[in-house]
Amino acid sequence: MVIFVIGANYTGKSYFISRTFSGGQYALLNVYDYQKRLAEERRRRQGRYASFPELYQETHQANRLLKEDIVALVRQGRDVVAEQTFFRALRRIPYLDAIRAVSDTPVEVYVMQPTEEELLRNCRQRNPDSAEGACRSILREIRDIFEFPNPAEGFSRIFTVTEGRVAERLDPPDFEAVERAREELRWEQRE
Repeated sequence: MVIFVIGANYTGKSYFISRTFSGGQYALLNVYDYQKRLAEERRRRQGRYASFPELYQETHQANRLLKEDIVALVRQGRDVVAEQTFFRALRRIPYLDAIRAVSDTPVEVYVMQPTEEELLRNCRQRNPDSAEGACRSILREIRDIFEFPNPAEGFSRIFTVTEGRVAERLDPPDFEAVERAREELRWEQRE
């Protein structure tokens, strides 16, 4: 089984994973660990922080490496929990396609959907000096960018997590949205 835990920063992904999926049954992967490792390698090589184009490339490389590791673990028959933001379908679909190319294992997604109060608490805990601004910015990102996962993307089950409560969400498949995302991917690959 592959489980994605997705959502914006400060939504409680890591905390939820530690409370729900620890104990050794799952291989736990976090895209941020890949990004951090690539940044550290670059700083050792170049002795400086990255430019925006370099950060963009590192982000894509981290995603590629995470996807490769998930596929390798699935091939080994391991269960995987992967932490990722995955705001848009066009970022999720290549992962699902890669997994489906090697296995018919179930792929579930847990979408962190904190209340505004929960998000503000998380922001205050991690960044007390600018919690309100961070919270407003994250809420804006969620409202303006986030595309809620749809079964047509290839997920076996979709769950929401709010205030620690998990609920399955049963939306009808939206194949047109998936085709639009695939078209965006095709355009992106041409560039």
